[in-house]
Formats: sequence, structure tokens, C-alpha cells
Amino acid sequence: MAADKSHSDLVLEKIRDVLSDDNYGFATAVVTYCETMSLTLNYIGMSEFRDALTHIQRVVNAENETIVAEELNSAYEHIRRAAVESYQDYVEKQFFDLERRIKSPLLYLYKVSYTHDWKNIKKSED
Repeated sequence: MAADKSHSDLVLEKIRDVLSDDNYGFATAVVTYCETMSLTLNYIGMSEFRDALTHIQRVVNAENETIVAEELNSAYEHIRRAAVESYQDYVEKQFFDLERRIKSPLLYLYKVSYTHDWKNIKKSED
């Protein structure tokens, strides 16, 4: 955007909304939670934030408000996906880890050995 041009108050309000605590702040908290709980880097969230920042950069350099509106909508969508897809990835990994543990033969042996009262089982009277 040229130095002598400025965005309207409506555009600035939309930028504040997209980058508000309710949107960007919430998404950041979700991505951080998923990273912390899984003890892995959250590449999904980080790539979505990178893409959102690209759209914000385009907003700053936009020549008209139609382009600004499109880019802000795209930035918002990337921020939303950062939260949703990060959490979905975290939950799926937790699910499959739990499923693997439940179906493990060692768990089955553990359940059999500790759920039966071996002392009270009568020996056959052969």
C-alpha cells in the first residue's frame, strides 16, 4: 500500500477482530496446549499461522478494500484451522495410542492375571 493511502476504520476493525484474543489468542492457546500435552512440535498449527501471516502481509500492501476483505477472510480461516486441525491431530494421536495400548497382548495378559482370583479356583477332581 502506498504511503499516502490508509485503510478505512471498518478494515482496521476487521484486522483487530481477526487478531483478537477471541480468535488469534484462542488459536495460539490451543496450538500451545496441543504441543505441550503431546510433547511434539505442532507443524500443522505453525504452518497455518505462517499462512495467516502471509495474508496479513498482503492486507498491509493491498491497493483496495476488496482485496483487503478477501485476504482478511483468508487469514481468519487459517487462524481457525490452526486451532481446529491442531486439536484434531492431537486427539487422533491420543486415540490411536490408547487403542494400541488396549489391543496390546500384554494388557490382555495383565487383565487376565489380575482380574481372576487364582487362589479360589478349584482344582479338578480327577
